[in-house]
Amino acid sequence: MNSIFNSAAEVSMRLLIILSMINKGKDIDTLTAIDFISTYSKDFQINDYNLHGDNSYNFSCFASRRLLIQKSLSLLLKKHYIKAIDSKNGIEYIIIEQRKKICDKLNSSYSKKYKEIVKEVLSKFKNKSSKRIINELNYHITSVIKEKSNE
Repeated sequence: MNSIFNSAAEVSMRLLIILSMINKGKDIDTLTAIDFISTYSKDFQINDYNLHGDNSYNFSCFASRRLLIQKSLSLLLKKHYIKAIDSKNGIEYIIIEQRKKICDKLNSSYSKKYKEIVKEVLSKFKNKSSKRIINELNYHITSVIKEKSNE
């Protein structure tokens, strides 16, 4: 039996939420970072709890998260929910305007909480470049891993 958790379908919906809240394109690495920080927001001192729970392996799944994001972006492109655009930062993704309505209809407790957290994450990184967001994420992950290995 396949799990819906962290499936391409779930990640696709999270990406649509992120892209509906951003007024410009974002590259795959930035989308991965925003999604990762949002699902583990407690670990980044953004929220009181992690949407995907607490465990000691949170940061080990970052690399696999990027692969899921890539698969989900491909799915969203095929289904014409998003489009890819060339920019000075490489390929960026934007939601097709008419598809934003889908995000408005997502009202489960999970999607509501995810939207709230994404809003906080976007606010925290509002004036930071994609490169800076990814550098901060990498620094944080590295610091936590070093800290845990010293325990």
